[in-house]
Amino acid sequence: MKNVTLEQLRELLDETEVSHKKKDDVLVAGLAADEDFGYDVVVLFTVEGELIRAIAGSAGFQAPRGNRRQALEFCNSWNDDKSAPRAYLDEEGYFRLDASLYTDVDVDASYIKKYFIRLFMTTSWQFFKTAGQELTDVE
Repeated sequence: MKNVTLEQLRELLDETEVSHKKKDDVLVAGLAADEDFGYDVVVLFTVEGELIRAIAGSAGFQAPRGNRRQALEFCNSWNDDKSAPRAYLDEEGYFRLDASLYTDVDVDASYIKKYFIRLFMTTSWQFFKTAGQELTDVE
């Protein structure tokens, strides 16, 4: 697949059984709260020219106001041993994960499904679950 379109990305999400909705030019998926992490995580997929981008965040889970330094250190530690997705805090102190894949050259659909979509969803859940365990009680 070369220069993947939003509709093609939507088909790939369907094939990976990732439930999603289209809102404008964004595909919105989610990870539901459970006993390991008590907040929903929203995942946005976009196509920006030759770039597929995924961003994850949770509106209910913010870095502890009393210790943003520990939250930043958590993100830095996460980023030290993972190439993707990259973790950061936005301007309001919410955790975000971000990954991208260029499709300006031919990329196999199975690669996009396995190493971009599924990996992003799984890794995002692991990040928020771990952050929730390590940072919830810090104030």
